[in-house]
Amino acid sequence: MKYSFGAYSVDPGLREITSDEGAVPIEPKVFDLLVFLIENRERVISKEEMIEAVWGGRIISDSAISSSVKAARRAVGDTGRDQALIRTHHGRGFRFVGDVREERSAGLIGASETAPVEEVLDIDLSLPDRPSVVV
Repeated sequence: MKYSFGAYSVDPGLREITSDEGAVPIEPKVFDLLVFLIENRERVISKEEMIEAVWGGRIISDSAISSSVKAARRAVGDTGRDQALIRTHHGRGFRFVGDVREERSAGLIGASETAPVEEVLDIDLSLPDRPSVVV
């Protein structure tokens, strides 16, 4: 699944963010945080839930969370003052509030849907009449 909003596109399968200007550099944990917020955009995500999902329940500081949220905002052209895409709900958590369009990713290895086979190869799999050795 690929997510698009404004001038940005997030592809979790390829682990990349692109904008109208090209690829957006982002740290892996910040990318995971952004995808988690987008995928759960219908509700406010608590810090505890975020820590469990993104950092695997490891103990991290509030400043590390704040820094990651700030980096996620910066990656998608948002700020802590505007909060046009990632909104802080003081004492409760964070929520992605952008208008997201979902698109199917095409051509990914391991994708849940496969393209139909256009052509069936005609290969003779019968055994030869005489013994043979393959090295």
